[in-house]
Amino acid sequence: MRNQFRCPCTTCVRTPVPLKATIDGIVYDTDQSKKLAYKATVSSDAQLYQTVDGCFFLLNLQLYVDGQKLGRDECWLDLRKSPDISSRLKVGAEITVLTTRQALEWSIRTQIPETFRGYLLEAI
Repeated sequence: MRNQFRCPCTTCVRTPVPLKATIDGIVYDTDQSKKLAYKATVSSDAQLYQTVDGCFFLLNLQLYVDGQKLGRDECWLDLRKSPDISSRLKVGAEITVLTTRQALEWSIRTQIPETFRGYLLEAI
């Protein structure tokens, strides 16, 4: 299955594309890596991946309106109906390389119910 990312606006016809970056000689490619987990908010999406070689990376997608980053719980509704008007909404993407421990900590903080997080973080 291909991991492709679309513009969040509902009227956009842009072609979805996989994201890829080479960092310190290692290729981090969403199309060739396995998505392990994700954490979404109204204005952002963080996705944890593992490459075929076992390296971890976090893909962060963030919404921007007029060049300004939306806050964690802010949302934007574009009520214009004309398809010929360019969107003020843009998506920024960033790949962050994680160590195995950082990937585990991110997973615990974002995927495990809050009641158990402290126990697991103390255990590692």
